[in-house]
Amino acid sequence: MAAVATDPGLSFQEFTGRTVVDSGTTFTYFPAKVFETLRQSVIATCQGSRCGARPAGKDCWLLPTGSRPAKFAPIILTFSGGNGEADISVSWPANAYLFRRGMRGVDGFEAWCLAFASNGFSKETVLGISFFMHKHLVFDTASSKLGVEGANCPEHHHSTHLTVQASTSLDSPVEEHQRQDSMRHLGLVLGSLRLSFRCRRVQKSSRFLQP
Repeated sequence: MAAVATDPGLSFQEFTGRTVVDSGTTFTYFPAKVFETLRQSVIATCQGSRCGARPAGKDCWLLPTGSRPAKFAPIILTFSGGNGEADISVSWPANAYLFRRGMRGVDGFEAWCLAFASNGFSKETVLGISFFMHKHLVFDTASSKLGVEGANCPEHHHSTHLTVQASTSLDSPVEEHQRQDSMRHLGLVLGSLRLSFRCRRVQKSSRFLQP
């Protein structure tokens, strides 16, 4: 973990130790000190009415029913490149690091709460499903790399019935080459990663990865 910064001027620096990307974990978990500083950063940026929400208990905010936390600042995670590769930055939007608690609003409001938590005394960071939200992720296990790109994915709040069709066709050499090029461009070396967090005002951008 390299840095957390907010607008205005709250920041800290620390290393996280080992980082795990786990699709079987719902929340994202940080070492206790990292979590608390990041939590306070979100609270600080939403003082007053800057986020269009009001506090509701611990780590939750009330928003008008049916609305999104669009005024909450995104969190920028920067992964240090390995083997001489450039650092990679990934945006973690508020509608991913917050989750809507309950589908029915009360008195015209509904609660959105933090979807990340403390990992206790562990120095390990676990990036769970809340980190995966609204992204395409490609796991390159052979190269120990993770490809990440922003995506406009549909949300399903009820069980869905899927029909799966088996296929024996393989990707063409051209498609395989294109995917390898994409992985080289988007690759994040897993293992002991340095993460950098930057909590800032919302800025419209179509890019989630920045060199």
